[in-house]
Amino acid sequence: MNAFLGRLTFFRFIAAVLVVYFHVGQKIPPMDTGLLHTFAQKGTLAVSFFYCLSGFVLTTVYDRDDVNSLAFWIARFARIYPVYLLCLVFCIAIPMPFTPAALALDVLLLQSWAPGYPSILNGPAWSLSVEALFYAMFPFLLRWLRRSSGLKIGLFTAAIWITTQFVAWYLFTYHFNGFASPSADLIFYFPLLHLNVFVMGCAGALLFKKLHGSDRALMLSTVSVVVSVAVVVVVKTYAQSIGLRVFAEDGLYAPIYVSGMWFVGTLPKFIGDILSSRPLVMLGESSYTLYLLQVPLVLWLQGHLPGIYSTRPVLYFYIYLGVLIAASLVIFLLFESPARKYLRITLGRMAGTPQTLRRTPAQD
Repeated sequence: MNAFLGRLTFFRFIAAVLVVYFHVGQKIPPMDTGLLHTFAQKGTLAVSFFYCLSGFVLTTVYDRDDVNSLAFWIARFARIYPVYLLCLVFCIAIPMPFTPAALALDVLLLQSWAPGYPSILNGPAWSLSVEALFYAMFPFLLRWLRRSSGLKIGLFTAAIWITTQFVAWYLFTYHFNGFASPSADLIFYFPLLHLNVFVMGCAGALLFKKLHGSDRALMLSTVSVVVSVAVVVVVKTYAQSIGLRVFAEDGLYAPIYVSGMWFVGTLPKFIGDILSSRPLVMLGESSYTLYLLQVPLVLWLQGHLPGIYSTRPVLYFYIYLGVLIAASLVIFLLFESPARKYLRITLGRMAGTPQTLRRTPAQD
């Protein structure tokens, strides 16, 4: 199963780069025209993909009876907080304007709970505030899912997904006051409105274990992609028919993400070997740093390359993207990985937790 998770890792890099294009490169070739421009405009949907993949990977890795909750939380803290804090320090050093309340909320990973604060400092980091909720809930959610039947898991997942979409669309239709408003922060950033995507990923991982053992796994995964697309279209069409304004950032495409992961998991071995090759896995593993570093780095470069930024935007963007990828790889190798290992061992010893948690490629 670890080899399968390796297949998914590179997609994290693709998703992170799409977010970068959304923020900085929508008017940059080749993303300025046609279908690629549409992808760039929809780059924010990559965040939902991250949530879904996180649930899928964590459930696959920790699908057993002896998960120690405290050890899990230590592992998650060691995984996300060092780079998160490093990029927050970069934002302060640039400097970016902020209030003491905004800084406190960001340090505590609570910014997405407070309308008006999710994007004050490092804008993309709001999603880590949402992830923190998922990590807090995961040991309890996993235990419940493992005790439940497949039918119960399916009904619960479908119910939370559908309910979330219609609540979000109702708020967007009748209570949205523009993107620079507390209503936008509630609709697009509030953690509970993203929980459905994480649950979909967790449930999808458990169901994939059964699919993976089938002789017709590739055919079944292909059918699941078609069915999931049809379900999304039906739900979206019905919502529009009753007058709701539809958007996808709160997890509309989660069923497609899960079925897509199933499809990747059932592809022939030679394709899997390419996706799980070391260079692609390395890019995927460094994508977390890439995602958090994108805003402080672009602001820093604007200040240091003002002539290129204002007169040659295409050249500036690709200098920025190259530096961003290179810096993410260096930080991953020289800071993120050593800091993660040190914190897991040190905090684990202090807390007296068993260090039995395995780390795999693609573990989010």
